[in-house]
Amino acid sequence: AEGYLTYRGGKEEQTDLREFICLTTRAQRGLLGLLRRHEMQIKKFAWRAPDNDPLWSLQTSWDIETKIEPVYMGRVVDVANAIQAWKPRPDARGQATFALHDEAAPWNTGTWQAAFEGGQAQARPTQAAPQVTLDIQAFSQAYFGAPNLDALRRADRLTVHDKAGFDALKALLDGPPAWTNDEF
Repeated sequence: AEGYLTYRGGKEEQTDLREFICLTTRAQRGLLGLLRRHEMQIKKFAWRAPDNDPLWSLQTSWDIETKIEPVYMGRVVDVANAIQAWKPRPDARGQATFALHDEAAPWNTGTWQAAFEGGQAQARPTQAAPQVTLDIQAFSQAYFGAPNLDALRRADRLTVHDKAGFDALKALLDGPPAWTNDEF
């Protein structure tokens, strides 16, 4: 199976899809075609999708309405344990030094040395000069993947002191954004 969708009940005005999962563009087009065949019974289908869903760039139509809404909120409470729990790509390796400011959790505030290799990562406090400076909100967003470090940099949410360190932090946190299909 390349994709599937589920919905229950619904109304003529709008039916919410509980799940709309596609692994390929072909599956997405096929399922959208299936939904189109219901146009005499249902005027509008709605579903929540991750921010990197390709629908809006693959399907061009004035009938498609796209809204960006926060799906959930998250906060990294313990930076060292969060990095240790993270599973970087197995082929990624490197280290980055970043200064973090966290008003609500002073144990997170300071400069951290993150090292990763072979799908494992760790972080420890350091006295070294930071390569990147950011606050806990920006770090948490990067950790959960949306927005990523490049977008946070463009929005002036972090300061890059050394490009190599920034690139290493990007490699560490590389991956798809966290996404939940059930609003939790």
